Parts: sequence; structure tokens; C-alpha cells
Amino acid sequence: DEEVSAEADRIYENVAEEGQTREEFLSVRGVTEDFLTNIARQGLIDVQIREILRDDAPDPTEEDMEAQLNAAKAPLTNACVSHILVASEEEANDVLDRLEGGEEFGELAIELSTDTGSAENNGILPCGTLETYVEPFRNAALVAPIGKVYESAVESQFGWHVVMVTDRDDAAEADLPSDEELADAVRDEAILSELQTWFTDAVNEADITVEEEYGTWELPPPTQTNPNPTVKTVLPPTTE
Repeated sequence: DEEVSAEADRIYENVAEEGQTREEFLSVRGVTEDFLTNIARQGLIDVQIREILRDDAPDPTEEDMEAQLNAAKAPLTNACVSHILVASEEEANDVLDRLEGGEEFGELAIELSTDTGSAENNGILPCGTLETYVEPFRNAALVAPIGKVYESAVESQFGWHVVMVTDRDDAAEADLPSDEELADAVRDEAILSELQTWFTDAVNEADITVEEEYGTWELPPPTQTNPNPTVKTVLPPTTE
């Protein structure tokens, strides 16, 4: 109970606006002290469960570590990227051949790219951090040579991308997590997946009844989990 009380105090101190009393903090959010205490207790339980499970989590592979490092680099890396989006690998390779033959990137983007938003701008996407891009596209943009077309086409759920980075400000090494922090993040993702699976199975197996006045119980359909929770799985910003 002492730990829970201290955690509730920490939540209040970190979230409340300057000068806001405890009563005002609760009132503005429409919650009670019991609700805040319950949130604090749940948070502490969650932390302790993760610590226990982390001890049994397998060591991350090199691929896991690289993926986690790229996820950490993305929000710290600013880049200006252009792309040509087509439907198939064969079409993408044809674009690469035409570029190697001397044709202009912008002209091919206008002619061929199915991302009509960027195609109208010679394939140019808005400059910004790379966290807004889907993982395969983002990973290519992190390592592509500046001012040159990336060596191979990149497949995502939206099609095949021919990528060119025109400018990039890489993340500073001092701002990146250590190997130990990366390994813990990989283990935490594995733990989260395990907990989600356990919870879904428990709900599916439970004998749930609902009072008639509240309607009926319906389990929501499963959703696709982003393998890198800190990365937004979205199409490049201008894509329609």
C-alpha cells in the first residue's frame, strides 16, 4: 500500500499542471482518489510482471537488435526522401534500369508512380524525421547514400518503392540507446506480445455474461500489431 500511495503521488506530481491542487487535478479529469490509486496499483503490477518475465525472455538476435536500433534512430534522423511507388518488383527493377540509363528521377515519378501526391512533385516527399514511414522504407532511407538512388527496390504493404535520399541529418551516437537498453527493449516487446496473447486467450475462454440492460458481449476483432511500437506504421505523408 505504501508503494501504491507513493506511485499515485508520483503520477499527480508528474502530470498535474503547475499550482494545481490534488483535488483540482482529480476534478478536471473527472476521477476519484480511488481511481488514481487503482491506476497506480495496476502500473506497479505491470512493471513487476515485466521484470519477472524479462528474466526468462530469450536473448535477442542480431536482427532483433538491428531492428530496435533502427526504430530508435528514426525519430532522431531528419531526411529529405524521394520515391517512385509501383505495383510489382518487375516494374521497380525496370525503373532502376531506366534511371541507370540516364533518365531523370522526377520525370519517371510523374510518369509511373502510383503515389499521386508525391508524383506531382517529382516524387519528393516532405522533409522530416523518418519515424513517419513504414519500416522497410524507413530502413532504406536510414542507410541510402545521399543523392543516389538506393541500390534495390524496397517492398512494403503499399507496393515497391524506388528510393532516393537527397539530404539526411543522422542521429548523434550519444543520443542512441546502449546495447543493454536495446536488448531490454527487444525483450519488453516479446513480453508484451506474450501478455497480449495470454489476455486474448483468457478472454476467449472465459464464461462471460452481461446484464441484459447493458447489451451483449462481443470481442473486438484482432488487430495487426506494429513490431516496433514507437514507429508509426503509415504511408509516406503525401500518399493518397
